[in-house]
Amino acid sequence: MFKVLLAMQEQVDGARRLVEGRREALEACHRQNARMEQALRASERIERGAAEGRRRMINDIADRIHEIAKSITMDDEIHSAVSNNTM
Repeated sequence: MFKVLLAMQEQVDGARRLVEGRREALEACHRQNARMEQALRASERIERGAAEGRRRMINDIADRIHEIAKSITMDDEIHSAVSNNTM
């Protein structure tokens, strides 16, 4: 999972660099350039999508960890109850 998160972070960082580069290129032109603006908007959508995918993955992992912790707590409670009843 950690490697997946690292790869997703690299994807988000790459998309962010692409957006910044296109934004700087567009600003350097000092004139309207429809193709560059369209490319910038597409890059921004890609960046948002990559960031959202990473957020979903982190939330899924957090949910799984929470479920595992709940399961461990329930197992501990059952074990404790059984131990108390056998004594």
